[in-house]
Amino acid sequence: NALVNAKTFGLRASLTHGLLRHPRDRVLRALALLLWEPATVTTPALLARVHFELGTRAATFSELVRAYRQRWQHVS
Repeated sequence: NALVNAKTFGLRASLTHGLLRHPRDRVLRALALLLWEPATVTTPALLARVHFELGTRAATFSELVRAYRQRWQHVS
């Protein structure tokens, strides 16, 4: 998991975002928020969570989906 995290999110992000969690876990948590919580983009706490899980600073829904797709390609 540590090596996959480093490859997917970079070493620094891996150390601060849960080295032992598989990156797929992070991506799927973000996906749940993007699919089922319409207020994700407008609620600061939810947006911060998606930023944390995907390792991005995307601001719009389409940018978040793009970031999700990029991460998913690395972990699937």
